[in-house]
Amino acid sequence: MSTKRNSITFMMNSSHYVTNTNMYRMNLNPALDTKGKNAKISVKNCAIHNSSYNISADLGNNTFSIIWINSERLDVTIPDGYYSFDDLNSYLQYVMTAKKWYIRNTSSSNPVQSQFFISFKANFIRYTTEIGILYVPSEMPSGFAYPVTETNEVLGWTLPTVPKYPQIILSSKLMKLFGFKTMSTFPSNTNASLKQNITFVSDTYPVLNDTFSYVLSCNMVNNPYSRQADALHMIPLTAAYGGLIDNNPATTNWLSIYESQYTELQIMLYNQDFKPFVPLDPELSLTLIIELDE
Repeated sequence: MSTKRNSITFMMNSSHYVTNTNMYRMNLNPALDTKGKNAKISVKNCAIHNSSYNISADLGNNTFSIIWINSERLDVTIPDGYYSFDDLNSYLQYVMTAKKWYIRNTSSSNPVQSQFFISFKANFIRYTTEIGILYVPSEMPSGFAYPVTETNEVLGWTLPTVPKYPQIILSSKLMKLFGFKTMSTFPSNTNASLKQNITFVSDTYPVLNDTFSYVLSCNMVNNPYSRQADALHMIPLTAAYGGLIDNNPATTNWLSIYESQYTELQIMLYNQDFKPFVPLDPELSLTLIIELDE
């Protein structure tokens, strides 16, 4: 004779979020007793926003340095955020504009407003990235001039006596994001006597975002075949940054629950490598089903 089973539905949302953590917590009153009841749990559906930064201090991939042609070094910290390679190039130009490390167009017939000497670019055809380095000439090109300075402001640099390259240095984790395995300084030598611009192409694929799935874990789950025994469910990031991921499993995946008496249900967020993920947008809709013997 088969044992009758009870089914309990739990619905969690942002009201259960524990501020500034990776946890959602629901108090259970009365407590849930799973001892001797062959209890199982599954995810019925989950809606969550893609709200993880791809560059941040926490990820350690937010720094680079520029060495200008006058040997001045600028260490740059990129503000935490989600960036495309175009965004990173825009931020690079912002930094160089603030330092006035460029030359400006003075000719109405020239469509280039400012000439920057370092650039970032994604090469979608080759699935790589590129760092472009232009040589700084020893004579001002026709139709260009030094940046305009404020009253009493000293520009701080002049064109070199011989053509020279500026340099950019990527931190180790920013190298990984760009797809460079070993090279971190571009170029390695500042001598531009041949007057040739250089393009450095990454030697492997870029990793613009190393988070491509969210993992839900649960304090009740007993999952011996997972790298983390409390792993409950994996959610691929199927929406763009800021978009809503509506995850509805096609099949029911039942996982065992430890035999205990539970006074709270805890759901924790991780990325696919089980690094804790603190959501920027904690809005959540999660439906869980627990089945157990009567």
